[in-house]
Amino acid sequence: MLTECLAIAGSIVTGTTSTHASLNIFTAFDKVEFEMSDPVLHTLDDLSECMSEWLFLAKTNFHGMELNLPWYFGLFCLNYSFGGIASLITKPKWARNSYFPYVTFSLFLLFLQGPLSFMADYMNMTNESVWHALDKASAVPLTILELSKIYVMRPYTRPNVWASYVFSLTFSMSSFLMSQLSQKNLDRDGFVFWHNLWHLHPLAVTCIMFYDFFVLGEYDSSVALKDQEKKSTKPQLLSTVVMNDPMYHAKKNSRGTKTRKES
Repeated sequence: MLTECLAIAGSIVTGTTSTHASLNIFTAFDKVEFEMSDPVLHTLDDLSECMSEWLFLAKTNFHGMELNLPWYFGLFCLNYSFGGIASLITKPKWARNSYFPYVTFSLFLLFLQGPLSFMADYMNMTNESVWHALDKASAVPLTILELSKIYVMRPYTRPNVWASYVFSLTFSMSSFLMSQLSQKNLDRDGFVFWHNLWHLHPLAVTCIMFYDFFVLGEYDSSVALKDQEKKSTKPQLLSTVVMNDPMYHAKKNSRGTKTRKES
């Protein structure tokens, strides 16, 4: 279903009016083409309807099949919970004075997204279940929050560390699209491989956070201090400049010494 929604989005962006609408997605591994046929130009209403149907869909393409998912697939679903724990342990200083709901976001990963992903993707992948709708209803806003977090943390993060966050999220989202294509084609092995890579993002971010926090040391505090100094910088009075001048104090002391000698 999501692949059809992406095709509609592609036809809107490209202005496709023919009976063939497609969206090309390039990854580091392959070129994927999602296709669908429609005799009319797609509109935003079509896209909205498709996305709503996908969000509330309570079953997958593997519904009713014997899938036999490996045990590690279920373990990878819980990576979101591990990521939430790591976020709380390595809470950066910028998060204390930021509008971004850092702690709430971490708690949602720990107690909500991890269990929902496990119940939907591992326990009920072949069943019609409300867990699928709940999983998507949680994953979409949390993904948006992850994008927001990466944007907010940019000034307070080392450039190479920040680039690692961006690469991890980009790679994982590309993997998610590949997993959706595999699911559409009923490719069990492809789905397991790509969906595991999608669930790898929290684990990758955990490694990045731990390395940045425990090995490299705090970076955001020094940047925040510089920002505070810039904001507090004001034009100084002439008297203040004179009083802070070491030459002024040297002359004053020499005069005092000379006066004492004369007396």
